[in-house]
Amino acid sequence: SARSYGEPLSSRFKFAATMQCLTATVIKPDIRLLWISSDAYGFITTGEDVLTKNKAGKAVVQLKKGAELLSVQSFIIAKDQQLAAYYLALVSSHGYMLIFALNALPQLVQGRGNKLISLTRATAQQAKQQQAVLTASCILKATDHLLVYAGKRHLHLKPGDWQHYLGKRAQKGRPLPRGFSVVQKLEPMPSGKD
Repeated sequence: SARSYGEPLSSRFKFAATMQCLTATVIKPDIRLLWISSDAYGFITTGEDVLTKNKAGKAVVQLKKGAELLSVQSFIIAKDQQLAAYYLALVSSHGYMLIFALNALPQLVQGRGNKLISLTRATAQQAKQQQAVLTASCILKATDHLLVYAGKRHLHLKPGDWQHYLGKRAQKGRPLPRGFSVVQKLEPMPSGKD
């Protein structure tokens, strides 16, 4: 535009009244997208799977009632690496973290995906008090450090430290240290040893 504010998305896309734009990314042929919902379901698509010529777009994720799209993370796999070289770190609102190999997730064109982390509480009474949701996620390599942000504090986990949270997809995970039960963000930090 003439004022350098950019162009509104509505000039390029047709949104229904109940729709909103959460994120935008440039799609390349070799890009992969990780779709995660707040009820802890997710899957991987390729960049080509989400492209469409329709101005109204394309439905990719099917959400249960009450669930929201938590994040869409884009990543590129190097030609000399496999999907098994990457890990997915997840934190629930109850303060449990689970890390598992990214190749445990299905690659779909659209749908709901598979359960990522169990959100159940220890007792039925605790489960009735508050429904758990997924609060943070990130993709990391085996050599990456992991930063866990909770309020003004952060926890720096080296690769040997976050191995403690490794498990299989759909498990509950392990509790984070005291003071890190309400995590806002997970962030990978490359170690420089790639």
